[in-house]
Amino acid sequence: MSEVKTINFNDKVYKIEDLTDRAKEGFNFLFKLQEDIQNQSYELQKTQAAQTEMLTKVKKILEEDKILEAEPESEPESEPENA
Repeated sequence: MSEVKTINFNDKVYKIEDLTDRAKEGFNFLFKLQEDIQNQSYELQKTQAAQTEMLTKVKKILEEDKILEAEPESEPESEPENA
């Protein structure tokens, strides 16, 4: 694998050898943040897939166990307001 000699940032190309330590640290921080975003995106997709599967399973359980939907409770009639 070849060594990276330049970096593209904000539509500009910079030589790695010209970067200060502070600039290198900034770029490294940005790279790590991007990696974190990718990991969190993966975790979100994985969790959403598990949630979808669990919703399907719970629906099936309710049907198989013949659990009926609850009847809506009737609202008590409200007292007329005094004006």
